[in-house]
Amino acid sequence: MTNSLINWVLTYPKRFIFFILLITLAAGCFVYKNISVNTSNTDLLSKELTFRKNEIAFKKEFPQFSNNIIVVVDAKKSDIAKDIASSLYELVKTKEDYQKVLDIRREVFIDEQNVPENIEIEYEDEAFHVLASNNSQPIATGRWRKTDIGFKLERFAVLEHLRGKGIGKALVIFILNQIPNDNKIYLHAQEDVIKFYENLGFVIIGDKFLEADIVHAKMIYDNKSKKSI
Repeated sequence: MTNSLINWVLTYPKRFIFFILLITLAAGCFVYKNISVNTSNTDLLSKELTFRKNEIAFKKEFPQFSNNIIVVVDAKKSDIAKDIASSLYELVKTKEDYQKVLDIRREVFIDEQNVPENIEIEYEDEAFHVLASNNSQPIATGRWRKTDIGFKLERFAVLEHLRGKGIGKALVIFILNQIPNDNKIYLHAQEDVIKFYENLGFVIIGDKFLEADIVHAKMIYDNKSKKSI
């Protein structure tokens, strides 16, 4: 058998070379399709780092956005921003990103809900603004700011065609994770999203009221709920 193979090679060297090239090509295709090298520097970092824990938890909760959702924050006060920067995907301080935030809010609150502009655009310099993007396209926003009674979450807005996909929930959870547990956290929820916030651990305090001619309810966050979301 061995002698026959040697004689075949000596007799038909071109066929042998072609045979070797064919095997090499097949092996290369197999490696390309089935073996990959992870070049992500992030995956080399310890999973105990704060931002890695947040990243892992986010991907587990929202696998559909694990590869293409970007959360950025525009912080007006750099000293406070440094304290939260380690747990953010990217800290942004550009007018361009802030303008994207305003564009989403204008579409949702001013155009859709007829909220007056002078009511919608206020306390801008006091707030941390969060922008969610999908494939580099802005899709949602929210913010939080320090008040006399605690931290207020507000201006949550998701573009209409992307609602119901968990983006709003992701933003709320993201912001909650930036605020220490021992702080009072509250918001004014529009009536039609009260249930949404209740499912995230908020409870109604007091009677409902009108704000920008829309029925709202004041809701306080139960810090014990943070462990379950």
